Amino acid sequence: MKKIIFIIFIFISGYINAQKIKVKKGEVFLNKKKVASVEKIKNKGERKYIKVFNLKNEHILNGKYVINESKYFGRFNKSGYYIIECIKQNDTIGINYDWFALTEKGISKFLLKNNILTPNGINEETLKKVLSQTESVPESIQEMRNEEKRLIEQMDDLAERDRNKPLFVERGKTKPVYSTYISQSVTQTKFKIFQGESKSNKTLIGFAYIEVPEIGGSNLIISNHKDIPVGYFDSFKYFTFYPLTELKMNLRDLISLDKPIEAIYQFTQTLIDQNKI
Repeated sequence: MKKIIFIIFIFISGYINAQKIKVKKGEVFLNKKKVASVEKIKNKGERKYIKVFNLKNEHILNGKYVINESKYFGRFNKSGYYIIECIKQNDTIGINYDWFALTEKGISKFLLKNNILTPNGINEETLKKVLSQTESVPESIQEMRNEEKRLIEQMDDLAERDRNKPLFVERGKTKPVYSTYISQSVTQTKFKIFQGESKSNKTLIGFAYIEVPEIGGSNLIISNHKDIPVGYFDSFKYFTFYPLTELKMNLRDLISLDKPIEAIYQFTQTLIDQNKI
């Protein structure tokens, strides 16, 4: 079966490569025959995008680069992706391909590979079919949004314990990992946070992470007992997640992340007061 799929892939790739696509002065040619027109739009203060027109000079599509800001982490977690915006259908096609380039020729190649661009021009029936079979955002963005739904559902799940009891912090391992809140490699030290009468009679209420990125200073992230991040501290400002909200604190009272245990105690108590942990 794999051999058959591979042969089909080679056949399709060979067929596409055999069709010579060229863009000249905004006109798209397939085997020297004009099949569409494209126009690069670049307005001051805006991201460039590509307009696509059919042979009747009707504006059919836009190729765009979109920034997705995390619903849960806000501006601390952003990611970009490409879409094809379908004007008549008022919908989008999420592009999952790494090879895609936001250029006049890049969009033309994408449309050709999906049989939307043909020797007779733009096939709108195929466009509708591709649109109906494709998510409006790439799979990676959809997966991230699904993960954020899980975070939102569990962010208010607090451990049962006596909130008036003392806090205890236990230090764990330090190792290189992917950050708990941004798409970036960091050196991370994990801590467990407990609350109870004594070190031998305590309840796990959350986790703390000191993260040091390759560039930039240390950050502190506090999670609840389900390991859902609920707060962030960067040595200057405190934030809580979903929605991203800055906590107004007296700067003179802030403890530096050079003293991680003390900073964890302070921030955890703040989050307990906020009913976040």
